[in-house]
Amino acid sequence: MHLRGIRPDLRRFALLLWSIWSIAAAAAQPEGAHGASLPVHGNLERVNLGPYLEYIRDERGTLTFSDVLEGEAAARFADLPADKISLGFTTDHYWFRFRLYNPTNREQILYLEAAYPLIDSLSLHVPDATGHYHVIELGDHKPFAERPMIQNGFTFPLRIGAGKSSLYYLKISTTSVFDVPLTLSGPKHFFEYHYDSQWQNGLFYGLLLGLFAYNLFIYFSTRERAFFFYILYVFGITGLTSALDGIQFRVFANAVAWQQYASLVFINLTSLFFLLFARDFLALS
Repeated sequence: MHLRGIRPDLRRFALLLWSIWSIAAAAAQPEGAHGASLPVHGNLERVNLGPYLEYIRDERGTLTFSDVLEGEAAARFADLPADKISLGFTTDHYWFRFRLYNPTNREQILYLEAAYPLIDSLSLHVPDATGHYHVIELGDHKPFAERPMIQNGFTFPLRIGAGKSSLYYLKISTTSVFDVPLTLSGPKHFFEYHYDSQWQNGLFYGLLLGLFAYNLFIYFSTRERAFFFYILYVFGITGLTSALDGIQFRVFANAVAWQQYASLVFINLTSLFFLLFARDFLALS
């Protein structure tokens, strides 16, 4: 920044503006550099893992864990293009890796969460104390009861030893939109967050149930066909949101095949019932 030949008062003003811009630019940077190690502790708040992730694309789904751990593919890991996993509609498989560091003198328990219930397959490769890896496999293609945590999304409980630095590998594939909010939390903040989410969900679905019951009463009182279609529309909305939230899979825990099509079925039913309601309500026929 060249300030020669500028009046002293203007020079001071320009330096002030430059300082403010520099501070604002520094504050706008993400919390962690991509691929950097994330320090963890037991009171860890809910952290977006995006800034700490590296990834590679596996177009054919042929890469094995050995390939991404030590093979040629290991050198192809790159930073995410954004600070979250949002890759649009794709059938490609993706590998992600991130490093956690425990600077404390005690073992830490953490919860890694992928809060999108429609992911087909997640495979997390977790290192043990000897450096060997074991895999935890989740996804909506597997029975709900096999999940290590009974949550609508997908949660991996992790343990990391005192003073340890561990590198984790996560493979994700899905036929729905590839938008995966990946977060890491300590026990306190993890359970507090889900406690709040559960009562909010209870309030939302309670309102839908009340709306359903109210309009059912109106229909039996008036026998207006429009109210019948509106009841079906509310039923469709309830089915759609419960499918997208993962609540249906929690209720019908063994209905693995149904889980693959539930959201698509309810999208179409909801649209149909709304059009039928609008036709009768507006007397378009």
